[in-house]
Amino acid sequence: MPQEELKKSLASLHQELASSPSVDPELRELLVRLAEDIDDVLHPAAPPPEEENNADESLVDRVKHAAEHFEESHPQLAALIGRMADSLSQLGI
Repeated sequence: MPQEELKKSLASLHQELASSPSVDPELRELLVRLAEDIDDVLHPAAPPPEEENNADESLVDRVKHAAEHFEESHPQLAALIGRMADSLSQLGI
């Protein structure tokens, strides 16, 4: 179930980014990269090697950091990103 929620949140993030011109270009790029990283986790081309577990942990940290950054300026976006971080954590990523 968390994986389906994460997919829905990821789709919502793409939609929110497309419709929100007030997001700083640098932050927009950060969110796009995070979305791509999450998509890679959801649809891996090959099983990740053991050493990539640290990269997954940093992915969750980066998602949480992005949510914190948007809390004041874009609360809906922050809530969406926070849900994504929760879903990643529930998946053990």
